Amino acid sequence: AVTATPVQLNALNSRYHKAGLGVFTVIVLAHCAEHIAQAIQIWVLGWPLPEARGVLGVPFPWLVNVAGASQGSRGVSGRGRRAGLRAG
Repeated sequence: AVTATPVQLNALNSRYHKAGLGVFTVIVLAHCAEHIAQAIQIWVLGWPLPEARGVLGVPFPWLVNVAGASQGSRGVSGRGRRAGLRAG
């Protein structure tokens, strides 16, 4: 688990807040774009489900097949943090 010191959290919540939000926004938008690409691959191009892996999953199929790949982003969002706290 990645932990941050109070000093790091204070910096992220103050002077680096805008940059942090920008990075988070780019990650979320890229994730949504992957889902849109998968929907196009399935519904427009007629690809079978196992072949519709999005933009990054086609050249890098191991990203889709790794068991924890989709779980990694849950630690970034609030939903994942809350779920992690309940499970722990």
